[in-house]
Amino acid sequence: MKLDEGAGIGRWDIPAVRHALTAVMRRRPESYHWKLLERERPEPGAAKTKTRRAEEPRSHKATGAMTPASIHEIEASKESGLAGYLHYDAYERRSGLVHLLEPDADPRAFAEARANEAGDFVDQPFEILWLGNGRLEVARESGGVRVESALVLGGDRRSPTLSQAVTLQNRSAATLRVRLGIEWALMMLGGGGNPAAFHDIAGSRLPHDSSGSAPSIEELSAGNSDVGIIVETAVSPAADVWWSPIETVSNSESGFERIYQGSCVLFSWPLVLAPKASFSTSIRHEVRADVAVHAHFYQPLRADPFSGVIPADPTATPYHDWNARIDAESYKPNAARGNLERISWDLGPTLAGWLAAEDPSTHLRFVEAAPGRAMAQPYHHSILPLASAADRRTEIRWGIRDSELRFGFRPNGVWLPETAVDLPTLALLAEEGIAYTILAPWQAADAQIDTRRPYRVSIGSGQAISVAFYDAALSSAVSFEPTATDDADRFALERIAPRLARPPFPDGTTPTALIATDGELYGHHHVFRELFLEHLLVPTPADAQARTYDTVLLSEVMVEPADQPFAVARILERTSWSCHHGVARWSAECPDATDGRWKGPLRAALDRLAAGIDAVSLGLLKASGVGLDFWAARDAYIEVVSGAEDRNSFARRQLGARVAKNDERQLIELLEAQRWRLAMFASDGWYWEDPARQETAQNLLAAARAVRIVDSLAGTRLEESLAADLALFSSPSRGLDGAVLYRMALESIGQPGPE
Repeated sequence: MKLDEGAGIGRWDIPAVRHALTAVMRRRPESYHWKLLERERPEPGAAKTKTRRAEEPRSHKATGAMTPASIHEIEASKESGLAGYLHYDAYERRSGLVHLLEPDADPRAFAEARANEAGDFVDQPFEILWLGNGRLEVARESGGVRVESALVLGGDRRSPTLSQAVTLQNRSAATLRVRLGIEWALMMLGGGGNPAAFHDIAGSRLPHDSSGSAPSIEELSAGNSDVGIIVETAVSPAADVWWSPIETVSNSESGFERIYQGSCVLFSWPLVLAPKASFSTSIRHEVRADVAVHAHFYQPLRADPFSGVIPADPTATPYHDWNARIDAESYKPNAARGNLERISWDLGPTLAGWLAAEDPSTHLRFVEAAPGRAMAQPYHHSILPLASAADRRTEIRWGIRDSELRFGFRPNGVWLPETAVDLPTLALLAEEGIAYTILAPWQAADAQIDTRRPYRVSIGSGQAISVAFYDAALSSAVSFEPTATDDADRFALERIAPRLARPPFPDGTTPTALIATDGELYGHHHVFRELFLEHLLVPTPADAQARTYDTVLLSEVMVEPADQPFAVARILERTSWSCHHGVARWSAECPDATDGRWKGPLRAALDRLAAGIDAVSLGLLKASGVGLDFWAARDAYIEVVSGAEDRNSFARRQLGARVAKNDERQLIELLEAQRWRLAMFASDGWYWEDPARQETAQNLLAAARAVRIVDSLAGTRLEESLAADLALFSSPSRGLDGAVLYRMALESIGQPGPE
């Protein structure tokens, strides 16, 4: 600051993006300007220019030279009418300067440095009243008028703030009629119509080097999406706002050219102050943005459904199986580095159960980090829009209950498998008290949806659920561009900052960029990326200066203010994050697989098996005379699956103490069949290009376990029908039909094939 010249701000630097938000500017006459004026002098009889003329150089008068002695005497111009930009400032243009303009001052006169001052506050000394703790108070009294200005630095590295409060006092005996103005020049590199630099005023996005005026403005912003910065400004009371570029003319080897120095915004108020009256105003600038990271942690059930043991998998060498390998490469190191405490995440129940048994220390890290971070996940990771209403409800309820039992609290959010969604699924989430979920931006009906804010999606009957649409560019870069995540600081500066530096929301919602990816990529899919994540979330003190944002938890972002509901959005139904053809990847042919003709018949075979198992189960219960809501009992069976309740006590609770033991055993067996019947729809069985993989084999083994329980209880031959249906498709790579693949899967775990 320069106290002896108006107490204006010379520099306000934002080290986070290596950018000076303010600077000192002044348009001065140059010796070569006279030449431009001579060239563009109006013809006789034309209106005279009001532009101040630069003094003609003495050397030229003396020599009368007709050829340029230097570049300053070159007569070429890069554009016409440049003399119109020759305006000269009587003071150094600093931010925070206080103007007392004549009442008739207008935006154009101010922009052209022709507005008359009614005071001397822009370039005369101010005295310090207070200096300390990020606050400076100064004052000047002149001509019966006193101006007090207080500047306060606040915020943090993510959201630095700079506030100015100005009080104007009329200490004279006469009425004071002036236009009070406070000048601010935020540097956004807006010259030449740079599309990245902008003002956002009165709901319109304007080039930062444009000119204009708007009355009664309370909020505005300016930014540069390439630099990665946006500044929100609040004014009280509302002000007339004038803005214009600060430009002059320079000369180079190629001739005269216009030079952009910066842009000025003047906040102004027309005042009539009686003697002893005063007027106060405040301006607050804030750099604001947030980043949230969500990791989807999931592994399919790899255990043999008959024995509960995970077979050794040679492809996971040197580890016993892929759960063990991914744990060593991703889950364990991310937990050890504290990443779980800094992000939002969901932990699939099938993976969580394995961790609890095989790596309890890492499981404990998840449990300890869960409050405020853990979202639930439907239990078996099946594609819910392809499931029946009853199956969807059970999967959701099991996932929520597993999360509640594991972490000690009921979750507010649910991650949908493959983010596959439709309105009935969202309605079921809302029925269970779930407040929000995460979707891909292409799952929104509005293809241009701004992902930097949460939305409300109506689900009918006056109900709604909140949705966070993740940032596709950032999430894709983290997932699929290994070189993008080599350097967390570079990723923050070159990827995240530009995504946040777009126009702010008029309602004041803080922009948030959500990065949502598979959790396994941090260390497993991409080696050492747990270190990238750690440094992205917790930079060193030195590197923290290179960040324009802070990380927040998604649960904080998704809290809907009571007085400011989220914006409304609609979804595209039966869509997902990993298939751009709806949910065809798990049900039919689509371009995600070279030959996906097997997917539809596989799903049809399992759908028919599920219907058969359900019909036989209900028939057995009816025949035994047991009065029971079987589907409610299935929903509650998660207590047994999770180990919260033993089978016998569960059966007695469902059937009553006087029911025969055989009926208790039958109920448990039928519910065990339902457990594996649900598991046979895990999404992994359809994800890849060929059914001759372990993922599909695992689904077939779950089907075998379910059907053999029911056939054993009822004496039915559902497995024969299953094998016949599986024979209707074949492996594109091996030419083996589904029935052969089914037999091979059983033989791999020592189980006999179907008769």
